[in-house]
Amino acid sequence: MSLPEDVKFDVVDEYWNIYKLSDGSILRTKLVLIKVARGADASGNIGYNFNSQNLVASFTAVDKKGTPSTRPYTPQDLQSSIVEDLDFKTEKEDWNLYKLEDGTQIEIKLILTRVAKTDKFDPVGSPIYLTQTQTVIKPKLSKELQKKVITTMKSKTTEKKTTSYQV
Repeated sequence: MSLPEDVKFDVVDEYWNIYKLSDGSILRTKLVLIKVARGADASGNIGYNFNSQNLVASFTAVDKKGTPSTRPYTPQDLQSSIVEDLDFKTEKEDWNLYKLEDGTQIEIKLILTRVAKTDKFDPVGSPIYLTQTQTVIKPKLSKELQKKVITTMKSKTTEKKTTSYQV
């Protein structure tokens, strides 16, 4: 088994997702892809590892704001300060698109699954929300990489091994 190889990529499309919260606020989320690595295991299975960062911004009406705070909160502080889970409506939720240097295209969607309101406020007085998300990935292998995978599968059929693609 070899160490994963870093793969350069270009951002084709990277979108903000928009959600309307039941308290009237608007929440925007964005997944930003930072790094991609490709590797293979001892059986020849090809896989990609992704390093990404989720960004979250809230937009709240002035009458819903509280006392601004610049205090840094720990995850435990925020978890213990949840006052309610909020319902939300998806206004916009798009697929981000990235093209890897090996020709593979990766589509990634960040899906909001939970929003919890805390009794804490950010430096401009907006409520601090805790979010849970799920990431969905759709790879589209380049034709060149598909040929390598198929060739590997054919060459190993006598050994009863196959090469597959995993994300």
